Amino acid sequence: MPAYPALALLVGSALALDGQWIRRGTRLVSIVAGCTAIACLVLLILSRGFSPSGDISSALMRHPTAYKLSLGHMEDLTVASFAYLRLPLLLAAGAFAIGACGTVKAGSQRAVLAAVLMMVVFLHAARLAMVVFDPYLSSRPLAEALKRSPPGTLVVDRHYYFYSSIFFYTGRSALLLNGRFMNLEYGAFAPGAPDVFVDDAQFSRLWAQPQRAYLVASASRIPVLAGLVGKDRLIVVASSGGKVVLTNQALPAAGFAAAEPVWPEMAQMVLQGQEGPAKGAACDKISIPSTQPHLKIVRELQSLLQGACSHWRGEHLSGTIELDVSQEDKCELRS
Repeated sequence: MPAYPALALLVGSALALDGQWIRRGTRLVSIVAGCTAIACLVLLILSRGFSPSGDISSALMRHPTAYKLSLGHMEDLTVASFAYLRLPLLLAAGAFAIGACGTVKAGSQRAVLAAVLMMVVFLHAARLAMVVFDPYLSSRPLAEALKRSPPGTLVVDRHYYFYSSIFFYTGRSALLLNGRFMNLEYGAFAPGAPDVFVDDAQFSRLWAQPQRAYLVASASRIPVLAGLVGKDRLIVVASSGGKVVLTNQALPAAGFAAAEPVWPEMAQMVLQGQEGPAKGAACDKISIPSTQPHLKIVRELQSLLQGACSHWRGEHLSGTIELDVSQEDKCELRS
């Protein structure tokens, strides 16, 4: 990195002098840019049969051993993942096409201008690609969900490296579940070390307490965690990029208004523990605790409860769903 400015000055000096080697270099740039543009178009064609759903994490193949390298995440890419990157790919193909056409036979000054334009467009394509990768590479959406949620003990699964942005964006400390490995292992057992490490048994006791607790973990770890504390005790607060925030208690209905991006998950939490009617029975009324229901929340609950009643009855629920919002501390669903 420190050598980049010096290299830029040397390249600029050579370009100003011009010469045979510069012309050969621009021809090489043209060939490389042309081949890269063709590669981008091929990837666009190969990914045309894939329909993106959710975020890009569902189409990537993780290779944790390669993440120590600066470009280690490139191994995660699959053909299906490029379906999420069609716009950045198209821009990148256009950028390299500009570079290939502008440097093939142009003079040194025009070739430099074409190369600069190619880099500017390509950097814009890279920025758009980073936006697509944000849920996978960052935990900021989970941190924002935590900031909107009621206070509680925060636990991070495994090493803090995997969810370091949780600490950055929330400004909170956390317990580490089975986090004594890698470089943290050396000082974790030292006298006076912070008591932030918990094992499976301690986590199970913490999760069973009446006080609220949150756990940030990979979605693939949910079956393991369910074996520790029970599936019914794992309530999803938010999910993003293959990672989830779980809590041990249902969130209050008042939390809906502050957590719009995760309404569906939160609505399911409100329903957690509600007993539905027996299969085949009429689904006439369901009461749900609520405080000052918001109009958008009511509409979200209408949609969710429609499906809930249909599932409980084992058939499609005909008619309309209405929520009676009274002055009392509850809403009532009628079909």
